[in-house]
Amino acid sequence: MSFDEEPKGNDDPSGDTEGLHHRISRTEQDLSRGAAISFRGVSFRYPGSTQDQLHHVSFDIESGEYVCITGPSGSGKSTIMWLIGGLFCPQRGAIRVGEWWLGEHNQSILRRITRVVPQSSHLFSGSVKENVAYGNPLLLSDKDIWKALDMARCNFVHEYAKGIDTHIGERGRSLSSGQQQRLALARALVRTPRVLILDESTNAIDSESAEHIHNSIMELEDVTRIFISHSPDVINQATRVLEVTRGRVSSERHHTSRDEGYTDLRTS
Repeated sequence: MSFDEEPKGNDDPSGDTEGLHHRISRTEQDLSRGAAISFRGVSFRYPGSTQDQLHHVSFDIESGEYVCITGPSGSGKSTIMWLIGGLFCPQRGAIRVGEWWLGEHNQSILRRITRVVPQSSHLFSGSVKENVAYGNPLLLSDKDIWKALDMARCNFVHEYAKGIDTHIGERGRSLSSGQQQRLALARALVRTPRVLILDESTNAIDSESAEHIHNSIMELEDVTRIFISHSPDVINQATRVLEVTRGRVSSERHHTSRDEGYTDLRTS
């Protein structure tokens, strides 16, 4: 099946699940291959809502691409993020990440290959190490933790007497908002994801540190990067910009080169 085909049979999350269960048993190495993303006529409504947040959204993101999603507040940008991350399934349409069509039987797989860093950091009572290694405490060494902290510009941890064993309090209350964002970024980077999504995740961080973090992310290999941002710097460095308005992709621009700027691929 080509990437542009609609899901059929065992590839369709609403169909026979035998093929899906077979693919779920594949090795971690298999799960790491490919991170292209496809939305096909996706409409989504949050539980309890009477209105769709997304309306027949379709787009493709190539593996390893750097895409910026922008648009007004409440337009549906974060909803796209959570759908890619496997938190929800759409009521209509289909979503594919790598070789996986999103469905109730493979949401957990998408969560394993995708890392989402929202605007609000979610930290818990525990040490720096426990927060960064959340979900993978036995698979990560102290060296892994420190590498991720340095990528996320968590210089302040080096100043702690107990280092990564320092307790940060419930919801990271002992940290500033910028420090909380950096720890959340370190958590996402500690195991290189196939898809990394940042939702205004450096808006509380000083510009020099934000630039360092951005450069570290751009140096990652085999990672599809999606930034949800209004920052001109982020937008101008993206290979493509998707603008979302009222739950629809209203425009799509491709960055051909710094000299040529953006080429409009579609407008609504």
